[in-house]
Amino acid sequence: MGFGDEIMATYYAKIEKKKYPDRQVVVGNYKTRQALDSRVFFNNPNISDPKKLDKNKIVHFVDLNNTNRPYIDWERTTMHKYYWNLNHRTMPGELYFDEQEINEAQNAIREAVEFWKSSNSIEYKGIIFVESSRVEEKSSKHDKKIFNKCGKNQNWSHKKWGKTVEILKKNYLIINPTHQNSFTYQNTFSYGCNFRVACAIMKYCNLYLGPEGGFAHAAAALSKPGVVIYGGWIPPQIIGYDFHENLYVDIEGSPCGIRDRECDHCKKCMDLITVDNVINAVERNINKKVNY
Repeated sequence: MGFGDEIMATYYAKIEKKKYPDRQVVVGNYKTRQALDSRVFFNNPNISDPKKLDKNKIVHFVDLNNTNRPYIDWERTTMHKYYWNLNHRTMPGELYFDEQEINEAQNAIREAVEFWKSSNSIEYKGIIFVESSRVEEKSSKHDKKIFNKCGKNQNWSHKKWGKTVEILKKNYLIINPTHQNSFTYQNTFSYGCNFRVACAIMKYCNLYLGPEGGFAHAAAALSKPGVVIYGGWIPPQIIGYDFHENLYVDIEGSPCGIRDRECDHCKKCMDLITVDNVINAVERNINKKVNY
């Protein structure tokens, strides 16, 4: 599973731990009895470490894995196309940071503020966390998974991202966490780090701007407003959050779910989302308070 799936799983783990407080709750594959050891779960009081389970206590599985994700209609899904479970609704998960992660995040924010002051004479209007990469390449040097793993069907294009950042950085402090496959932007603050530290940095930002994926779910877990670019591949009602502004294009063929090739429909959907659409959405949401 991706980071987003793992963050979603923390919600179910919290519910199960509340029902069965004396059990060791793990996330993974119930049939194979294989528990997932993910850095997303670090420090989470509701999820037991699979490497440190007590053999004398009951192990309770949250049965979420690559072959059992609740937003997918597995009976209809094929090797070529995902069909979605349109009855599914996602609830915000949880992230628990340690002191070292918080300290690094706070240092990154201080560096970003100094970066802004070194080249601007005005005060910024807010801090925007931007991670726009949509690639299917190698893992980053920091994580076994890349930050946002997906194909071209969810790629808004580096050109439009560049134009958007160029406009926003005039008034907003842009923080761009990076890995080896990241899109980067001139004259913006980039910070190389792992996924957890990046999420800890987001904790101190005003808004998440990026594609559907792990960071969108992290933003929800941190009660952060977001502008999330969906296109037409997967619908936000099954995997998104109503306190985010989700840019979804509902045209003929949406949501297509094509999984084995680049899709003309998805390209058209992304083309229909303009730079102005995104800028206006940021302006509407930058000062939004999320009370979850």
